[in-house]
Amino acid sequence: MGKFSGVLIVSDIDGTLYNTAGQVSRENREALEYFKREGGLFTMASGRTFPDVVKINAKLQLANTSLIGSNGAVVGEGNTVLWQCRFDERLPETVQLLLEHADYCDAEFVTPQYIAYYRPNELTMIHSQYVSDRFEEIHSLSDIPENTAMAAFWMAKERIPEFKALFSKLEIDKCYSAFQGFTYAYEMVPLGYGKGEAALKLKEMTKCHTLVCAGDSGNDVSMLQAADRSFAPRGAMEEAREAAKVTLKSSCDESIYPEIVKILAETL
Repeated sequence: MGKFSGVLIVSDIDGTLYNTAGQVSRENREALEYFKREGGLFTMASGRTFPDVVKINAKLQLANTSLIGSNGAVVGEGNTVLWQCRFDERLPETVQLLLEHADYCDAEFVTPQYIAYYRPNELTMIHSQYVSDRFEEIHSLSDIPENTAMAAFWMAKERIPEFKALFSKLEIDKCYSAFQGFTYAYEMVPLGYGKGEAALKLKEMTKCHTLVCAGDSGNDVSMLQAADRSFAPRGAMEEAREAAKVTLKSSCDESIYPEIVKILAETL
């Protein structure tokens, strides 16, 4: 039994675990390896799709428990999905309503295995170059995959505030949770789901007593609020800093995990 037995760290990837060059620093890796040697569990929760998170972990070899993808919509190990949220039958009607008012975006439907896209635009095609998932076009909203875990709408970044306002105006926020998960994407999951729900689910699955979360952006807010201990890097978005219990002295480029592990060692 090490000093971190029963402690689960759930980390956002981009802007938190990764520095701005998209790399894990030696200092972060050493701090996390020490944390794991002392009995702790570590995983990643990302807005990236589940296959992408699996691919990242295969490269990094850092997580020692299940992974979280698609903004908390999927929890799994390797190619095995252990838990996912699901949309109800209102999804096609809701997407149709949004697209009727927003002719500037596509619609993408993220499953644990692939992404289906509808009404592609230039950003859809750019996105297709950066994901490891299968990327398949559908020509009718009646063909939305039944196991869709997250819907995403890709558009020019200056359109995001307009789309966010539309989401509220049409009262879609009464049925679905949504957030800007990437510069060009507004992402939607069933109401009450997100990284926070998935992190709590994983805490339950692993029987850990303490959930520690770290993140830097809007799609991390729910897990920062759900955690027993939560941290935002210096330079994180304001809403993440407000949700976190601690704003760190270090930024993602200065390696946050030596500071986090030190705080945990002194206070747990």
